[in-house]
Order: sequence, then C-alpha cells, then structure tokens
Amino acid sequence: MRLAADTPGEIKRWVLGFGTRARVVEPQTLTDDIQAGLKIYENS
Repeated sequence: MRLAADTPGEIKRWVLGFGTRARVVEPQTLTDDIQAGLKIYENS
C-alpha cells in the first residue's frame, strides 16, 4: 500500500510531519515515499 499525497502542500505536510498519515507499510516503500516527497519538497 502506497502513502497517498494529494497535493504538493499535502506532501510538504507529510514530509514535515515525517509521515503522520503513515499506515503500516513495507520499509522500502516508506523509504521510497520519503525520498519522493523530499524531491518534490525541494523542487517546490
């Protein structure tokens, strides 16, 4: 199951809150989502 981020603002909130919306996910999936979120955060 992937973590959903609906908008860039949502992604920023997720990154800054370090996954407050996180459900139980595979560690690698969580790592991928954090990396993707950080890329989007840095580019916004």
